[in-house]
Amino acid sequence: MWKDKTKAFFQQPDLSDIGSYIADLEVRERRVLKTLWHKRQIVLTGQTLEILDGNTLKFAFNIAYCTTRIQRSTENSFEFELREHGKSKIVFRAKTEYSRQEFINYLDKFKIWQLKTPRNRDTWTNLISVAEMINRKKLEELSFEIPRTKISVQQVQEHLLYMKEIYDLVATIPDIESLYSTFLSWEKDYFNGNQDTFACIVHLLHPVKYSPKAKDKLALADVLRKCPHSGCGAPFPLSLVYEMHILNKEFDCGACGGTVRYETYSIARFVKFAPCYKATYTLKNKPTEINFTTPPVPKDGNWTTMLAVLKEKLMATSPKLSCKGYSEMKSFYSSHINKQKTRNEGAFALDLVQAKFRQLDFINKMCPHFEYWMHPTVIEASIYRYEKFIYLLCLEDNGDVLVPTSDIDLVWHTHHVQHENYVSFCTNNTKGQYIIDHDDTIPGGDLAQGYATTFVTWSKTFNEAYSSFPPSYKSWSNLNPSYSREEWAKYGSVPQGDDRYYGVNESFDIDSIPYVTVIAKDHTENYEEIPADFSVYLTVIGTPVMDGRVRQPFTHQNTLMYRSGLPYYYKPNLYSSGCGGFGYYGSTDVSDTGNYLAMNSNDSGCSTGDCGGGGCASGSTDLSSRATGSWFSGGGVSGYTTSSGGGGCASSGYWGYFVSGGGSYGASDCGGGGCGASGCGASGGGGDGGGGGDVGGGCGDGGCGGGCGG
Repeated sequence: MWKDKTKAFFQQPDLSDIGSYIADLEVRERRVLKTLWHKRQIVLTGQTLEILDGNTLKFAFNIAYCTTRIQRSTENSFEFELREHGKSKIVFRAKTEYSRQEFINYLDKFKIWQLKTPRNRDTWTNLISVAEMINRKKLEELSFEIPRTKISVQQVQEHLLYMKEIYDLVATIPDIESLYSTFLSWEKDYFNGNQDTFACIVHLLHPVKYSPKAKDKLALADVLRKCPHSGCGAPFPLSLVYEMHILNKEFDCGACGGTVRYETYSIARFVKFAPCYKATYTLKNKPTEINFTTPPVPKDGNWTTMLAVLKEKLMATSPKLSCKGYSEMKSFYSSHINKQKTRNEGAFALDLVQAKFRQLDFINKMCPHFEYWMHPTVIEASIYRYEKFIYLLCLEDNGDVLVPTSDIDLVWHTHHVQHENYVSFCTNNTKGQYIIDHDDTIPGGDLAQGYATTFVTWSKTFNEAYSSFPPSYKSWSNLNPSYSREEWAKYGSVPQGDDRYYGVNESFDIDSIPYVTVIAKDHTENYEEIPADFSVYLTVIGTPVMDGRVRQPFTHQNTLMYRSGLPYYYKPNLYSSGCGGFGYYGSTDVSDTGNYLAMNSNDSGCSTGDCGGGGCASGSTDLSSRATGSWFSGGGVSGYTTSSGGGGCASSGYWGYFVSGGGSYGASDCGGGGCGASGCGASGGGGDGGGGGDVGGGCGDGGCGGGCGG
C-alpha cells in the first residue's frame, strides 16, 4: 500500500509518483436469484486494472473510459460502481469509507496517466535526452562499485557497422532459399577456417559454446543435403532441407521412402559410430563370443522408434550374456546414444545456421534505427546500462534469468566478440569464476518472468526504473510468492512523463521518424497496400528484447522472414495481446502449449495474458486469408463473473499492428465484443465497433469496449 496516507480525503494524488497501486476489495458477482461477494486483490498499473484471486488473474481491463458511481453505504460496507460509456462494468465493496475514497482517488490518478511528450522538443531530441540523463548518473552511482568493462564506443560502432552490412546484404537476397543457401555457405567457410564470416560472429555470441569444431563431423551443407537413411544418401532439393532444418518439418525421401527429420541425422551418426558391439565373455565356464549389429535407421526417422527397436534387440540377446556382459553392452550403447542424441548436426557446439536466423531477427530490429544506435551518447549510456546489468548478474549469482533490453543486448554482443576480454571480465567478477552465458533460445513465458525479475531487481538496487515497458505482476508473483504486494507497488512502477524512457512502448507516426527505415519500396512487391496513417514502434534504450512490435513490417528483410514461416516472424506480434500489445502468454512457444515450430492454425495457447488474453487463435493462418482480417483474433480473458470474454476481430491480418488482443470484457452476463478496424495493436484504440454488448459481442459505443487496448 502507498506509504502516504495523510493526504486530504478528496485531494488529487500527485502525478509524479505514478506506478502501481494495490488494494483489497470485494467484487460483486451476480448469479441467478442471489448476489455473491468475493475478496479479491486489485492491482492498478498505468491504465490497467487487474483483479486477482491469489496468484490467479481473474479479470483485466483498461480504465481510460471508466467513471465511478458511489452506491449505498452501511456499516463496514461501502459500495461503488465502475461504469464504462455509461454502462455498468463492475461493482466493488470496501470496508471503510476512507479505503473506498482512496481507491477512487488513485483510480482517477491512473485514469489520466499518459505518456506525455516533453514540451518544445522534437522526437530525436527526446530520444537522445534519455541517454544524456543516464550518462549524468554515472558520477552519482560510484558507491555501487560497478565493474567497468574495456568496451569502447568505437567497438560498439564497429559491431553495428557489421550488423548493418548483414542487414543491407539481406535486402538484396530475393528469397528465403537463397538466404538459407548463403547461411549454409558461410557455415562451411567457417568450418574450413575462414574467420571473417557471419558464422564466426554468431559463434562468438555464444561464449560458453565457443569451442573448436568437432573433428569427427562435417559442415552442415555436406550433411543435410543427403538422405541419412542407411544405404541411401540421395540428394535433396534445398527447399525441403530448409523446411526440415529451420521449420522443423519432415518429408519422405523420394529414393528410399524413409521419413527425414532433423533428428534422423543424429540417428544416422549414432549408427555410423556404433555399428556393432563385439565382445567375448565366459558363460557357464565356456567362452562366448558376441557379435551384435546395431539396427539401421528406422523408416520413420524417429529416435523413439530407434530406441525401442534397439532395446528389443538387446533384450533378445541378453540370455547369451552374463549379467556383467549385458551391463557392459548396455553401457556401450548408452554412452554412444548420449553422445550423439544431444549434439546438433554441425561440427560446432551449436547449430550456427539456426543461430544465424535468430541473430538476424535481432539485426532486423536494430538496424532500422541505425542512426540512433550509432550516436556516441546513446552508445555511452548503453555501455553503462550493460555494466549495471552484469553487476546484477554477478551480484545475484543464483541462477535467476535476467532479461536485457535492446541497448544492453547490443553492448553484450559487442563484448562477446571480444572473446578473451569477455572471458577475463566474467571470471574476475563472478563469485564462481565462470563465463556468463547468453541464451537466445529462452521461451517467451520464461522471458516474461525473467523480465519482471530484472525490473524489480534493478529498481531495488539502483532506485530507478529499468524501463518504461511494464513488467507482468502475475509472472513476478508466481516466481516470488513470499514477497509482499507493497514491494511490487514500490519496485514494479513504470515511469512516465519526462522521467520515462522515451520511445519505449510508444507508437509514432512514420512521418515523425524520418531516420527509421520502415518501407523499402523496391521490395514490397505489392504484397499488401501500405496504410496511409502508418505507425511504428522503436527499438531504443529500454526496449525489451522480446517486444516484437519493433519489427518494421514493410522492410524487405522482415517480409522475407515473415513469408517464410519462421516461428518468431510467423506471429509477428508474438508477445502481444490486449493492453496495447503485450500479454506474455498465448501464441506458440510463449505459453508452451504448442510446438514452438508448429505452423498450424489455431496453435496459440489459451493462457491468460499479462493484461488481456493471449487468446486462442480463431482465424485461419493461411496466407490466402490475410485480406479477410481473420488472422490471430485472440480470444481474450473471459469476462468476470459469467461473461464470455472477447474474441477480437482484426480488419487487417498481415502484421501485428492490426491484430486484436481480445475484445472487450463484459461484466455480469455481457460477453466481449471484438475490436474494430484499428485493432488493439499499434494505436491501442478500437475501431468501428469494438464495444461490449450482449452475449456474443456486437457494436457498442466504439473503442475496444473493456479490452486492454484502450
